[in-house]
Amino acid sequence: MNEGAEFAHRAATCRESFLAALQRGRLVQAEVLQAIVDRQAGTEFGRFHGLASVRNIDDFRQAVPLRTYEEMSPWLQRVYAGEPGILTSEPPVHFVLSSGTTADAKRLPLTGSRLSRELYACWLIRMSTPLAMYPGLAEQTDSVVNLVLSPRRMPRGWSPGGVPEVVFSELPWLTDESPLRGMPGTAAPWFPPPPALETFDQRAYYTLRLAVEHAVKAFFAMNPLVLLTYARCLRELAPRIIEDVHNGTMNGAAAGLSPNPARARALAALAGGPGGLRPRDVWAGLELISCWNPISGAAFVREAQELFGATSFLPGPYASSEAVIALPLDSRPAAPLAILNAFFEFLPEESEGTDTVLAHQLEVGRTYEVVVTQSSGLYRYRLGDLVRVADFIGMVPTIEVVGRKATFSFDLEKLTDYQVLEAGNRGLAQCGLAAAPFCCVPIPDQPPRYVFVYELAGATLPDQLTQLGQCLDRQLRTLNFLYDLCRQRNSLAMASAEIVPAGTFRWVRELRVAAGASALQTKERILDPTGAAWLPKIRQSYGPPL
Repeated sequence: MNEGAEFAHRAATCRESFLAALQRGRLVQAEVLQAIVDRQAGTEFGRFHGLASVRNIDDFRQAVPLRTYEEMSPWLQRVYAGEPGILTSEPPVHFVLSSGTTADAKRLPLTGSRLSRELYACWLIRMSTPLAMYPGLAEQTDSVVNLVLSPRRMPRGWSPGGVPEVVFSELPWLTDESPLRGMPGTAAPWFPPPPALETFDQRAYYTLRLAVEHAVKAFFAMNPLVLLTYARCLRELAPRIIEDVHNGTMNGAAAGLSPNPARARALAALAGGPGGLRPRDVWAGLELISCWNPISGAAFVREAQELFGATSFLPGPYASSEAVIALPLDSRPAAPLAILNAFFEFLPEESEGTDTVLAHQLEVGRTYEVVVTQSSGLYRYRLGDLVRVADFIGMVPTIEVVGRKATFSFDLEKLTDYQVLEAGNRGLAQCGLAAAPFCCVPIPDQPPRYVFVYELAGATLPDQLTQLGQCLDRQLRTLNFLYDLCRQRNSLAMASAEIVPAGTFRWVRELRVAAGASALQTKERILDPTGAAWLPKIRQSYGPPL
């Protein structure tokens, strides 16, 4: 049995264990919590909160208050400084950097036991569904472009105690002892790109240059913007790719590759089409793309599906630097809670208090904030993400990511991702416009206002934009009574709509990557306070707003 087949067998085994756990979800969650409490009772955090006396979930909730990242920071900073036994009984082996979509990157401790006991299993479960649908992905080493793992020669930094700092995708997933060896795409000729290629574009070019000569069947990525950026690189760098394929070179230099004039001619013919060189044309037999699929990213997923033309789309896991939250088992957008990975509590979206409900107590159709306790030192940690409950599998809810709980205010309005998402989509529907990628930019005018920025295809008349802005404002007033109050007292101006060129949001993402954000983790922002800086630059390139 080769490595790919062995990986597929491990993945199927983990999937069966997860399915069995879903049928006894309430008990499993109690067991997960008690194991964490027992293991960490002797830490300074454990002694301070009396974890040795905790015997059940109610005891735990009485002993430990809910905390945000800022409220956990004094403990986390001591761990980062190298103090032992603060949050966990074993020292961290890595500090995982967050994507920094809401603030500066966080540094979150990760222990070796959590990596080996919990996170490896999550990856196996995540890959079990595509392998069940397309067994050939495990058999052919060159059938997958794997963009979810990104090994690095050196960490991004070191803690004062000498512990490496990495982003989630850069953890040592593929060591000799790792159960992830044989994961589809990790034995491909283009994986991993050489360590000397440090920038995202350099690594993307290397991958695409080699992959265009192979019958790729699937692309796996962290989020849809990664796929869109690869599609952009393929189109914009087509002349160089075609020349390298023709000559058997890499960036014009000898690289031990064979010249392939026939493939170069075929690619040149495809590049001459109206859409340029597109993934769907280069890999006509593409069967699958898979990435994270939050509600806020639906338009980006649709665009990726159009550009790649794959037969199927599978949602990727809902994961953050803090925890893996949900693991998809099929093509449905809602996925079951990752109950073996952490202990979960939930705060109803409208709640201003601290009384949580447990996973089995959630109600279908309602929205909740996620609270997580995991074995690397986060206890009753308010993740800040909102999820909507779609259904149940056994005793475990299936959930979709709605957006961030965090709010933005100029006055009293406390606008949320969810409210912006609902208003933006409803406004398009009411005006008879097709769904499109968008974000909302707070503009600090006098009075301040919110601008909904859309990548709308086709011509849009000024009257349509005026009507769309009016619809958006009405929707925000309906969804958020505080916004309505601010509008009544004229502390906020009416919301408006603006059209930007296709590719704007990919360009914004690349700006963040150029500023140091992780290319594979940078996510879309539905409510983007940084837009007040980048929107004027976009306007300069295409003229004043309509």
